[in-house]
Amino acid sequence: MTNKGKYPNAHIEELHGEYYVVLGFLNGGKKYHYLVGDAPRENAAFGYYKTKEAAQLALDNFLNEKKPITLDEIKSQLSEAKKLIGKKVCPKNSSSFVVEEVVLDVLGERSSRCCDEFFDKHGYVIRVCDNDLRKVPYTTDLKPIQSVEVTNHSGEKYTAQDNGQTWKFGCAEISKSLVKELYETMSKTHVGNRQALKVTIGAADFSLDTLKALVELEEENRKQYDF
Repeated sequence: MTNKGKYPNAHIEELHGEYYVVLGFLNGGKKYHYLVGDAPRENAAFGYYKTKEAAQLALDNFLNEKKPITLDEIKSQLSEAKKLIGKKVCPKNSSSFVVEEVVLDVLGERSSRCCDEFFDKHGYVIRVCDNDLRKVPYTTDLKPIQSVEVTNHSGEKYTAQDNGQTWKFGCAEISKSLVKELYETMSKTHVGNRQALKVTIGAADFSLDTLKALVELEEENRKQYDF
């Protein structure tokens, strides 16, 4: 049964300038059921809203809850989450890590705060884990971090590592601001009817596409921590 069906007499009451969402009598008795946060509670001491509009919005959201997720939808999410194994991800408000394991939990086993909160809200959680006991819930926003690889003049390949103000390739470090300046310059610089296609930095050549990929990767990393 939906919340709208469970609480047909839900309404808003005002008391001393504070607004409460009253869901109805508790178990057919005389005690009221209130909406506190996003769940019914018997005690409404901390469940008031400062404005009637805020109370109405909370009530509307509670009565018009989303359709429960189906087993097929959970299986589909689990399948997508498992594609992240072995790849590096960067959850919002967290540092990046390599996914080592993906676990579906429908029993509510306590793990990490964010996974526990997801389970309490949705009734299930797909935990994305690493080897350092880090666990985050899988959502469609959790995507693998793009990697950029460079080959030096000796044929050795290095993957760019974010080192704050620089990109690190093995022992070599290159300023991010320099990479951006070179990309912007090469993107619009032509010599006659020819365009610069690569630049040599240290012992490696950086193509225009590689510089672009580094600039885009830096922008994506910055978004992850923009909170």
